[in-house]
Amino acid sequence: MSRVQDYLEAYDTQLRTDAETPSAVSVTRLGPLRLVTFPGGRGFVTYRDLADADESTISRWVERVVEQEQATALLLDLSTRAQLLVLGRSSRGALLGLVVGSPTVDLLGAAHSPLLVVPAAGPPRSTWWPTASSRRTRAGG
Repeated sequence: MSRVQDYLEAYDTQLRTDAETPSAVSVTRLGPLRLVTFPGGRGFVTYRDLADADESTISRWVERVVEQEQATALLLDLSTRAQLLVLGRSSRGALLGLVVGSPTVDLLGAAHSPLLVVPAAGPPRSTWWPTASSRRTRAGG
């Protein structure tokens, strides 16, 4: 291995972690990608490797990142003029929401106005994991 490769491996091993983004307001995982948002809504996507992902998988990740960032950017801009932002929360489970991410999670630390997060309809959740009904809802069933 060359000296340059050694440095790149050390960077990937040591800094493609929370050490790379200590002042981030949110870090969302999407496969091997880390979607990082800083105060004010700016951010970036970083990764150590793409885990042997094929072109189709990478395309889906890119579409998801673009959709989420567009929604987050729009809501962040609206928060500069709003007295209160009211956002809905899905029923997919808090743990999955933190792992996969959502504009609501991204805005919690970055919005310029107060946020009111309204949970999905139904009884309070007793688990952080997605339920069979939430999986059917997302699948269109």
